[in-house]
Amino acid sequence: MTFWSDLSACTTWECVNGFAAWLSAFGTICVSGIALWLSFKDRRICLNAVFCNSLMSSNNPNVLDTWNYALTCVNVGHRSVTITNYHWKLLQFPFTKKNKIVTYGHTEPVISAYCSRLPIELTDGKQAQFFFLSDFFETIKDNDDFLFCSTNKWVALLRISTFNLYIDTSVGKAIKVKTSFSMRRNLWRKYIKITSSSK
Repeated sequence: MTFWSDLSACTTWECVNGFAAWLSAFGTICVSGIALWLSFKDRRICLNAVFCNSLMSSNNPNVLDTWNYALTCVNVGHRSVTITNYHWKLLQFPFTKKNKIVTYGHTEPVISAYCSRLPIELTDGKQAQFFFLSDFFETIKDNDDFLFCSTNKWVALLRISTFNLYIDTSVGKAIKVKTSFSMRRNLWRKYIKITSSSK
């Protein structure tokens, strides 16, 4: 009660100066926090990676007539990133964990010329891209252990719905690749089409 009565009676600069120490301490904390956040932001790896469909040219370079898969990575941060590889994680029987699988679909001679060479260092704004042939999933060896499981369509559905793709970096951090629901739906429809035609 005394504090509020004294505050209401304060009509000189002495009252304002009483809060100077508190304001100074608060300002110091804010400035230190902002500086710490900016320092952390500059050291953080910011890689935007997407797995999607890609339309490319086959015989005529002026005509886009061939659908393939694409993995694109763009560095959107100040810190440079060195990409060493990429890997898949998908559920395996009995579905207790996701196994790590490494593939080299981007090394196919047909599309290797369009793909980035690994390892590759990306500075701010630079991009790396890796392409996969349209029949990549159905022609991969030991496919029953990968995405398009031919022995059980429900296993294939689970894997297509839950698989993840990761970018490996030189600092040991794996960056998760964005895969949209529509992309997974297209993969499932393609799987159904393939299994139906093989019967």
